[in-house]
This record gives sequence, structure tokens and C-alpha cells, in this order.
Amino acid sequence: MPHRSSASHLPSGALAYLLGLAIGQPAIAQDASVYVGALNAHYVATERAPGSSWVLNQDSGQLRGFAVEATTKFDALDAGLRLERLRGDLDYDGFTQWYVPLQTTTELQVTRWRLKFGYDMPLAAETFRVRIGLAIGQQEIYRDIQAAPLTGPLTETMTSRGIGAELGLRWAPVAAQGAWTICADVGTERPWRQALDVDTHGAYDRFTLKPAAKDWRSAGLGIRIQPGARWQIELGRTWQRFQFGTAPATLVTRNGQLAAIGSYPGSDQSIDAWSLAIRYVLGP
Repeated sequence: MPHRSSASHLPSGALAYLLGLAIGQPAIAQDASVYVGALNAHYVATERAPGSSWVLNQDSGQLRGFAVEATTKFDALDAGLRLERLRGDLDYDGFTQWYVPLQTTTELQVTRWRLKFGYDMPLAAETFRVRIGLAIGQQEIYRDIQAAPLTGPLTETMTSRGIGAELGLRWAPVAAQGAWTICADVGTERPWRQALDVDTHGAYDRFTLKPAAKDWRSAGLGIRIQPGARWQIELGRTWQRFQFGTAPATLVTRNGQLAAIGSYPGSDQSIDAWSLAIRYVLGP
């Protein structure tokens, strides 16, 4: 599978800068930390005929991957950089362009980076804390549909850049004495730029579509256990819903000559993931 990772679009040195800032100025930065986690997710993507409930194709299956994050905090303000990557082989059920039923497999890779900023405030005498956040970032979904007896291979790369808002609630009961914390989060995101790059592997020339932007939704629930002063163990469950709108038809060529019309019906996608992670607090 070709290597196509949006990690190459990360701001140069951003991760190292965040860590360096936290370590180099301990009198200012507080609770700087590094997070490393394993992800296990169920993914479903469905494309339907425009204006209809008829399913054109569906990918479904398990994805596995990782998440890394660096954060630093200045009093009530925090900043962080997070990278996630998921990969897996999925079942593809759908139709060819001539509406002949087709079953094959899809190699899928999801890469996402986000730069996050937040404001944290206490409620109920420190038992509850609320965080309001803002995030900007990029997501790339690389979808490599394998060849089958009735059709050739098809590779699609959906790249989205967007901005989002987050709301988080943390509950640390007094009786727990800081040993564990319950965490809940909800978020919404709006892409401002999307592109779907289509590679038919020689059947047609490569072309790009511009799907309409739709709001994305996410929610999360987890528990954070603190066995030591600097170590934390985090178990979480997240639900993410992505919607991609239709793309206007575009002319498609073969060897530079007009050969077809390409379009995109839009899709509904979901990633439901479990995460198990370790966070190390750098300090002061």
C-alpha cells in the first residue's frame, strides 16, 4: 500500500517545542505531560445514492493504531498537540459502476493531527472541573479498494482540514483522594477545506473532487487512574461521526482525452474506539 500519511503536514518541530517549553520553564508551565496510547476501533463507512436510502457501498471492520500527545499548562490555560493513526483491512460490500454486486476488501488508514487549546475552571470546590477547548487540525482517510474479478482497484484519499470546539467535564470525588478521575467530553468540528483524490490505477487519469463540508460530532467517556505522582493510566471509549457531503460532477479524462464524468454521493462514517494509555507528567 502506498505510504500516504498526513503526519508529514505536522508543524515543524511543534511536538518538540511543546515539550521543550514545558521542561525549560518549570516556573511558568504546570502539569506538562506526554501521552502514549493504543487504539482498537470499529469503523463503518456508507455511501448512498443521492436523495435515496439505497446503499451504494459500505466498508466495515476493525482498525488498530496508536495515539501520542504532548500537552503543557499555564495556570488555567493549556495547549497540546495530538497525533492519531488507525489502520486495518475492511470488508467491502457494494456495486460496480454498472451496478453489478461486488464484494472485496479495503485497506484503510486514518491519520489525524490536532493542535488544541483550552481553558480549565473548577466547579463545586474542585470536585468537578470544566474545560472549554478549541482545536484545529487535519484528517486523512486513505481508502484502497482491492481489485476483484469484475473490477479493477480504486484508491481514494479524503483530506479534511477543520476547526472544532470541545467541552469536557472532570469528576474527582473527595473520597478518592486524587487516585482516580472520571472524564467526559463532547465535541463538534467543521471542515473548511476538503478534497477527495481519486486514483483508478490507469483506467482514467487521476482526478480530484470537492465534497461539501458537514459538521462532525464526537463524544468520549473514560477513567484516569493515578498510581503515582507522575504516572497516570487512562482507559477510554470514544464515538466519532463524520459526514461528507456530495461533490459536484467533474469531467474525467483518459490520457488527456475526455472519457467520463466523476462525482461523489457523500458518505456517513463512524469510528467507535477503545483506548488504553499511559500519561507521564513532566512536571514541576
